[in-house]
Amino acid sequence: MSTAESHYEGTVLRRENRFLVTVKHRDEEYQCHLHDPGRLKDLIYTGNRVIFRDSPGIRTKYSITAAFRDGDWILTDARFHNRIASMFLPERTEKEVPLDGSRIDFRLDDTYIEVKGCSMLSGGMAVFPDAPTTRGTHHLKLLTEVLGSGRKSALIVLIFSHNADCFSPNFLTDPEFGNAFVKFIEAGGEVFLPKFSLNDGKIIFRGTTGLCHEYFR
Repeated sequence: MSTAESHYEGTVLRRENRFLVTVKHRDEEYQCHLHDPGRLKDLIYTGNRVIFRDSPGIRTKYSITAAFRDGDWILTDARFHNRIASMFLPERTEKEVPLDGSRIDFRLDDTYIEVKGCSMLSGGMAVFPDAPTTRGTHHLKLLTEVLGSGRKSALIVLIFSHNADCFSPNFLTDPEFGNAFVKFIEAGGEVFLPKFSLNDGKIIFRGTTGLCHEYFR
């Protein structure tokens, strides 16, 4: 899958706020939108390399696509997540479906599917989230309730580090999400854990990984 737009490599000068980053490219400064709800402290920091692209918006003309870490480019734009996940789903899959007053990313027949993007590594484990997420916890609870009604549900976690050994919820950062994840698994929820890398503007599928069962509490 390609990210399509023209890309440029730059260096982070400052993170102005959660969603705005100043990047230097060829001695010029650019204001770039960061479309990710996480903290990304190991990716977006002064001096680190990033890839940004033309992305005209209300406040900025550019968006950050990826950041460099340990020899890899890590995707940092959540707007690509559902596009990536949809490549693993049949064309008949419904998008943005209502569920008990909220919206879930996909529905395939009687299976509700939510998508999350994971860019954080800890000791070889891919962990999510890197910041507390009440929205993510709410989604897991909804998916678990679906299982109790006789329907099916699944969680797709897109892992943007192809060298991750396994996946675990981040109990340390968000114990509520971690506990909701465990309850979801125990109730029979399915989890799909594909891994990806980014090369020359193309998102490359690198196989799947499994759960780090020993870290569940």
